[in-house]
Amino acid sequence: MPAAIIQDTNSLEISLLSPADIASRDGVIFDALQPTTGFIASPGIVVTSVYLSGMLERRDKTILGMGVDSSCVLVVNSLGLIVYYAL
Repeated sequence: MPAAIIQDTNSLEISLLSPADIASRDGVIFDALQPTTGFIASPGIVVTSVYLSGMLERRDKTILGMGVDSSCVLVVNSLGLIVYYAL
């Protein structure tokens, strides 16, 4: 259930990005963001893509008791936090 909530929230945020870009009068929204804020959006996009690909390909392979997609999400989030704190 938590994975579904995370995926749903990320999908909603990403789907609202295009209308926000269209409605913005000052140009592209990513240009107005600080670099760290723009970076934080990137792992969210990658995590959503990984979860969506995990839903498309349903294999029962596991890594340490987790699905392959959940393991990839754990790695992406960990790397994102490490890079974020290094900025």
